[in-house]
Amino acid sequence: MYKININVQFLGVNDTMDKNKQTCKKIIKNYCRLLQYKDKDSITVSDISKASNISRTTFYHYFNSKKDLDREMIGVYLDDITSIIYQSPSLDTTITLKILNYLSDNQEVMQSLILYYPNIYKIFNHYIRDIISYSNLMNCGESQDYPEVTQKYVFELYIASIEVIIIKWISCGCKESPQQIIEVLKLLRSK
Repeated sequence: MYKININVQFLGVNDTMDKNKQTCKKIIKNYCRLLQYKDKDSITVSDISKASNISRTTFYHYFNSKKDLDREMIGVYLDDITSIIYQSPSLDTTITLKILNYLSDNQEVMQSLILYYPNIYKIFNHYIRDIISYSNLMNCGESQDYPEVTQKYVFELYIASIEVIIIKWISCGCKESPQQIIEVLKLLRSK
């Protein structure tokens, strides 16, 4: 799920890669829009293709089936978030703001993932755990305030808290600004 970003500067390959990613995201976004008013099982590849203004052949160029689309759609967006994180693994306020803005800008897809994606909470939990482990936030649970609670339990509480805050924010339509959510997350770090 973590991709290596290779910068290719010849023959318009970057343009082709960008266009492919845009088409892939267009398919996913239209699938998510269909989920808002149609039962997941009744949505067909033809429905998705028509909503995306592409041929079925184009759909199958990106996904082997609707089940493949279901499996791959979260990876597309987590890869984008991973690319943001790679800009500064310290997860400073600027990077966290970029991530929250990305989630807000893509809230329609994120809401669909929360509602219709199997095991999304488990996936988010593991992803947040990986992000925190990769960043310099590993010492978040080293607090003298709770000497009887071991680091691993405080770390689990920290991960679960971030997960709940982000999922609740997305589920409620990202009504608070990303900056307001950053302030909430800062409260977690200070405890």
